Amino acid sequence: MGDWTALYSHVASDLTHHNDRSDEELVNALHLGAFVQFAEMEKLLDVVAARGLEAKNAPLLIAAYTKAVELGFDQTKRSIHAWFGEALKLSGPKGPIQQFDMRQVVGELKSRKEHNDFVTDLVVKGDAALAIAVGPLNLTVTGAVAGNLLRNATSSSWRRKSGLPLFSGNRQGQTLPPLSNVTLDRTALLVLATVNLLDKAVSQFEHVTIPQGTLGEFLHDLTRERFHQPSRVSSAKSMINHLATSRLQTMKRTAILDATLASEVGDELASLLEEAESVGGLVIVSPPVHRIGSYMEEVADLAKFAERVCGLHELIDFLVNEGILSEDEEDRVRESFGEAQERWPECGAPSFEMPLYLDNLAADRLQSAGLIGLLARRFQGVFVHRDVQSHANALVEHDEIQGRVAKIVEDIRRILADGIKSGKVGFGPSDARRSAKRAEIALASITNLLRDPGQANICLCDDRAINQHAAITDKRGRTIPIFTSLELLRHLVIEGVLTAQEETRALQALRTSGAMFVPFNREELAHAALRGNPMKAASAELTAISGYIDFVRMRELIRMPAEEMWLLRVCLEIMAAIREVWDRATTADLAAAASTRLLGLLPDFSEWGELSIAQGGAMGQRRHLALRLSYFSNGWALQDATRLPAYFEWAERQVLAPIRRQDPAAWTDSVEYERTIAVGTFKKLRDEIRSEIEGLR
Repeated sequence: MGDWTALYSHVASDLTHHNDRSDEELVNALHLGAFVQFAEMEKLLDVVAARGLEAKNAPLLIAAYTKAVELGFDQTKRSIHAWFGEALKLSGPKGPIQQFDMRQVVGELKSRKEHNDFVTDLVVKGDAALAIAVGPLNLTVTGAVAGNLLRNATSSSWRRKSGLPLFSGNRQGQTLPPLSNVTLDRTALLVLATVNLLDKAVSQFEHVTIPQGTLGEFLHDLTRERFHQPSRVSSAKSMINHLATSRLQTMKRTAILDATLASEVGDELASLLEEAESVGGLVIVSPPVHRIGSYMEEVADLAKFAERVCGLHELIDFLVNEGILSEDEEDRVRESFGEAQERWPECGAPSFEMPLYLDNLAADRLQSAGLIGLLARRFQGVFVHRDVQSHANALVEHDEIQGRVAKIVEDIRRILADGIKSGKVGFGPSDARRSAKRAEIALASITNLLRDPGQANICLCDDRAINQHAAITDKRGRTIPIFTSLELLRHLVIEGVLTAQEETRALQALRTSGAMFVPFNREELAHAALRGNPMKAASAELTAISGYIDFVRMRELIRMPAEEMWLLRVCLEIMAAIREVWDRATTADLAAAASTRLLGLLPDFSEWGELSIAQGGAMGQRRHLALRLSYFSNGWALQDATRLPAYFEWAERQVLAPIRRQDPAAWTDSVEYERTIAVGTFKKLRDEIRSEIEGLR
């Protein structure tokens, strides 16, 4: 169990006995063969395609074609394009390949975007579980969790990160009970594996129950996540290499962009045309060029630039006439262009004395044909729009993230397989009533977990829609408490399995990766405030913490008042960290500087949603000010009593005086609120003492 390499023999058997296999079994063999890197994959593709051609079965031909493209055979096995062509001929009005005009496509895309936005909004707000939402969004749980965590981590800008709904803000840092038997949802497995702590976590449980269907879903997710064209990735890497070595250059625009032209053909082509016109260059772009917004029904009028445009085939004509390309090379290059590349009725004549400007498609075609280096050596520079480099970088980054996601899933499989062998890991009960429909198979593990978690007494789940609840009730009426990876990490620190530093690194990684509502602790905050020289600048760690708090606020995903608890905990930990700073700083001046920087992290609650303030909730403005007043005006038992005067001077200057000056009414309300609490506490204590005295009498 858990040994995916054992699937290799099943694929080999399907190939050997392919005549005895159904169409569905052969398609499954294609997916499994690609996953286990089956050595005779090309032969298996031919077998499936041959059956499709013989039976005139379009779905089989499409399955063989798409898998061949995914594996990179599109550059070396030209026959696969005939499979697609035959599938197109065999397809009727209902598919599998359907043809639409551009207006229908645009309308469908708009409708799909509206639907995707609606479902995405449900997920990020915690109204729909990830396992349920990924199907309509054409995503996978693995990609939505591990893929997005990794993708966010690569971005240095908080504005470009997406907020991931893994944790709910209403949790209060619950303490885990003794870890005897736990059930781990896929989301928790992915989060713990992404921060490299799954092995340590599993080792602490007496027994781990994995919901039935989990490994199959991981396998399904990987086959989906791995889909790409290796030839496109290879081409993108070569494009980046050409740009890095200056064989290819990003165009630096010197000409003023014509807004009318840009509205006709788009900013990219308009920029290339204007630049070529200004320096006497030539734009390589094949016709027809359609007007933007015309649904590919109207051709743009480029008569003004007739001498500045040249098609791919015209460029090859020039290279042949100059004796640069042999007949075999010409045939190979023209074949790689495909039949779609047309010729201009009239165009500019290439010359080695002029620079070339390549549009996105031309750059891709010439790169695939291996001509970029040749053109760079012969012409006075070869230039592309900056979007070409952006697209290449994005494709390579996506491929690298897919590889890292595959490694994370492999780590999960290895850890679970070892646990299965030792008896520590087992599978939970299965819902025998579940049908074999694909949509339901994708929900197998979460359905099984919620219906019957087996003998588990703890459920670990990193999905906001689920862990916003305190517990689940299974079909037997048992109440199983829900916890998250965040609470597990804290428990492992308490048990001495993790160091505080390891926990901090994991929390920092999750914040950097865009996970919402990750907590802070006072030790981490105090360390970040004192690191370096706070009198000169904030440390990188403190800057990251500030960025994360703003990130959560800007995403507007916190639900007031239900998730005020996260905000309250942030405030309390920041204020407690200020106390830590005054205890730990080497001088009072350093303590004051570090405390001021920490004070700057405290959220302005007027920016965190009007609901809390309007309803006078736990984080209402009056209570917020009272919280500050209470915390900073009372004397603390500092380790060094000589620091008290410096501390009170700092608190008066940085906290109390600004409140009195900026909002006298709020100050008065806060003082009165604090006095009421103090009087109430005194009266309660007095009554308790009187009661004890009466009891003694």
